Amino acid sequence: MFNSSLTALTTSLTPSPDTVTPTRDRRTYLSYVQMGLFGWFLYTLGPSLSLLRDETGLSRTASSLFTLAASVGGIIAGLLVGTVVQRFGRGWLLRGGSISLIIGISLFISGGPIGVTVLGPFFSSAAGAGCVVGVSAFLAAQQKRAADAAITESNAVAAAFGIMAPLLLGAAATWLGGWRLSLWLLVASAIVLEIVRGKSLRDYNIGEAHRAPGTARRALPQLTWWATGVLVITSAVEMCFLFWSADLLSDRSGLGSAASAAALSAVLVGVLLGRIFGSWMVERWNTERVLLGAMIFLFAGFALTWVLPHTLTMLAGLFVVGLGISVQIPLGMARVMRASAGSADKAGGIASSGIGVAGATIPALLAVLADAFSVHLAFLIVPVLLALALTLLVTRPVPAVVPVVEPAY
Repeated sequence: MFNSSLTALTTSLTPSPDTVTPTRDRRTYLSYVQMGLFGWFLYTLGPSLSLLRDETGLSRTASSLFTLAASVGGIIAGLLVGTVVQRFGRGWLLRGGSISLIIGISLFISGGPIGVTVLGPFFSSAAGAGCVVGVSAFLAAQQKRAADAAITESNAVAAAFGIMAPLLLGAAATWLGGWRLSLWLLVASAIVLEIVRGKSLRDYNIGEAHRAPGTARRALPQLTWWATGVLVITSAVEMCFLFWSADLLSDRSGLGSAASAAALSAVLVGVLLGRIFGSWMVERWNTERVLLGAMIFLFAGFALTWVLPHTLTMLAGLFVVGLGISVQIPLGMARVMRASAGSADKAGGIASSGIGVAGATIPALLAVLADAFSVHLAFLIVPVLLALALTLLVTRPVPAVVPVVEPAY
């Protein structure tokens, strides 16, 4: 079995004979912007928790309740995505995501008791699940053979917003009177997005979203679950870096909390460049090959960051980590949707829930280990996860074309 898997992977690493470039219209660009707004929240959450701990005296274990809430919100939303799309359409899924993001961010920065503010990441992450699945499924249906490149482009926009997010957070905390100001700007941006989108929600109901309700009840192919495993594991690695690498920088290099938050831009610059270049690569090369190379970068970046406790070398390592992280979620989600044989929204929702489960457990486990030992030792969980993901990628490759299976009624 292992030899046949290697043969399949080797075949899949052959360069694509044709260059496939995404087509971009108004819906495409608005979808990219919505991904950017979620990226703004996602890449701000970890650094803002560091600032919140300084402000309130919360321990890492207590502050992990926020990441737990975010994960639970993503899990619940992911399980509901298929039903929402079938009943209301993908357009309403995307609009509901914007509304949930507005509510969540407002609660998080309200300054209320922890029982109120912890609901912020819950609603914001639920918004993110709807956004990631809805945008990815829409692009998969709209772009067809160029779907992997378009989904990677949308995540490149998220990374671009993410580069700005911790810098803006650090600037607001240092010079503008408080870190919350940067997140109020995010709320305003989400409102503007939906005003610009207007009433054109039906324009997003293509592909699975335009099918009969019975489609949602079809069982997913086994390959979908293996592809989901790779996506979930690598997303857990990404969450570990997003939530706790600011602490790793602060503890190992001596940077203050605000400086560490801004220094996370090293990761995000790597993510942005990786997604821009990754989009170009998947227009020309098979997705499996691009993912394999990205995992090698992840291993190398982790080693550089973990071994050498100097500011410049850690920043260089985090940049390489960003390159490795960059394509894991967009191409991982594209693989899941392609392996689903025509049930992209349903498969994406389940994968999103899996990401939520990983986000609820792995970063929280890292936080507990960091409080018990050190954040440095706690990060040893990363190479273990990467080894498991690499094994699944090599032994269970997803073909470039998976036939669509129509449901039997």
